[in-house]
Amino acid sequence: MKNPFDHNKFIGYVSRVTPELTRVHFPNSNLLKKFYFDGDVLHSGIVRNYVIIEGEGYGFLGRIVRVELPEKERLFLSEAAFQRQDGNFHPTSEVEIQLAFSIFGEIKAKKGLDQYPPIGSRVYACSPEYLELFLKDFGKDESGEVEDDLLEIATLPQDQGYPIKISANSLFSRHCAVVGTTGGGKSYTVAKLIEEMIRKEKPIKILLLDSTGEYKSISEEDSCETATLGVGGNTFVHHKDLTESDLFALFRPAGQVQMPILQNAIKSLKLARILENKKIADATFQVPAYCQNGNIKKAGNAIGDYDTLLQEHASKINSEKADFDIEKLPVQIENECIFPTDRYDLTKWGGVSDSALTNASSLIVRVKSRINNNDFAFAFGLTSEARQDKESFEKIFNTFYGGDKKILRIDISNIGFEENLREVLVNSLGRYFLNRFQDDSGSFRTMPVIFIVDEAHQLFRVEKIKDEYSNEFKLDAFERIAKETRKKGLFLCLATQRPRDIPHGVLSQMGAFIAHRLINPLDREAIMSASPEGSKYLLSFLPSLGQGEALLLGVDFPMPVNLRIKTVSEQFRPDSDTPKLFKRA
Repeated sequence: MKNPFDHNKFIGYVSRVTPELTRVHFPNSNLLKKFYFDGDVLHSGIVRNYVIIEGEGYGFLGRIVRVELPEKERLFLSEAAFQRQDGNFHPTSEVEIQLAFSIFGEIKAKKGLDQYPPIGSRVYACSPEYLELFLKDFGKDESGEVEDDLLEIATLPQDQGYPIKISANSLFSRHCAVVGTTGGGKSYTVAKLIEEMIRKEKPIKILLLDSTGEYKSISEEDSCETATLGVGGNTFVHHKDLTESDLFALFRPAGQVQMPILQNAIKSLKLARILENKKIADATFQVPAYCQNGNIKKAGNAIGDYDTLLQEHASKINSEKADFDIEKLPVQIENECIFPTDRYDLTKWGGVSDSALTNASSLIVRVKSRINNNDFAFAFGLTSEARQDKESFEKIFNTFYGGDKKILRIDISNIGFEENLREVLVNSLGRYFLNRFQDDSGSFRTMPVIFIVDEAHQLFRVEKIKDEYSNEFKLDAFERIAKETRKKGLFLCLATQRPRDIPHGVLSQMGAFIAHRLINPLDREAIMSASPEGSKYLLSFLPSLGQGEALLLGVDFPMPVNLRIKTVSEQFRPDSDTPKLFKRA
């Protein structure tokens, strides 16, 4: 290995040290010019280039973030004066220290930065060979306790002959976000990650939530299975997997009047389902007379027997699952519109309350419209027609996880945006996986799942859903996944062009970022607030990154690094190219 502190690569001295930036003094302006040494092209006068600093016992790798001349020398600056060998100019640069490394024995990057170079330390140009040394097996666990597969997804931007292999564990095990504006290469990065992961010989399970259908070419792979939701699809998210909160977001009951009626109707239908199942299991079981055609007819019937049955089956009735016949919900809401007790017999419910029925009429209309709307019906299997000849998503996932396929592509491109349908559907999917991984005894830890969510800004909500009555319904399944399922074996990978629209509770849990070009200052601020310390100045480069370039940073990586994503194979390439306005015939 060549000496990193070769005097032929000398460029200057450290003249000031702070925790944020280190200042380098160039004794002569000619030291900033491009030069050739031992087959390498070196240029230390360009912002974003790397330098090596020789310390006491440690070396330091830094990145130039600013180059300038002292104020008093700018008045005498001219092209001729600057080109002269004896030009009396003394430029300075600001360098952000990226990492420290031991200079004795094998050169290895040290995690964390607990010391800085002293004043007067010599500074050298960093050759691609040494940069590759620090980026080789990037983020790999050196303890030997973790078996790692490295993903060769990128190269150095300035020299594409030097590949960067990234630790899959470091990238995904603390959740990951791929961010960037349209055209920056975000979708290609996701496709390249998938391509690299499924080509590993070891078993892996990837869920790809495809919002736009741009990853449909991946479905042609033998290792991929596709679950298409919506009209014309092959699956549905069963409404029994919805929670009460999901149903409230779907049906928007008014808080003071309609919400209690809807809650009571759900309880009644759950009880009716339990009684019907008991009758199926035991032919001698007598179903109460007030249980008629799957509905509970309360008016004029005894309260005590109903309450006793509710207490007897409290665990099932109070569970989050909506295990009831949702097509019977409009009738059951009408059945709940009664007086609390009979005027002459307090042990019985009263008759129909016209005022309660009037107050619930808009809720009944909304429930009927949702059930009869094809988009809602086919997404959640609300009707027997919508469920016909289709398998529930739960069954498809169980088959996928127990089989040989590596990717389950979940296509929601046919799902509309009206009435927050997409958000509610995706949240219910997230809730399903949250419950599966939390309730599991630990089997998912042996083969974890990476859940890739494309166009996450369209599917998550920073604010709660509000209805016309100012009721708020929070869709927080993915926030809980980000906080609770990492140790259970479910890892998130979000792809978004608008990080500011991702709830902070989700974004703050991302342990790694692959950040492409970001122009909006609010997006950069969102990344800055969620990213590891020590990346402040590097993030200022985000607006100027070229197509396919990205900044990789994370808590398990020794330093942030610029990279260029490698070309994606044709069969994995996403359909995300922008149409040309004046394309030749």
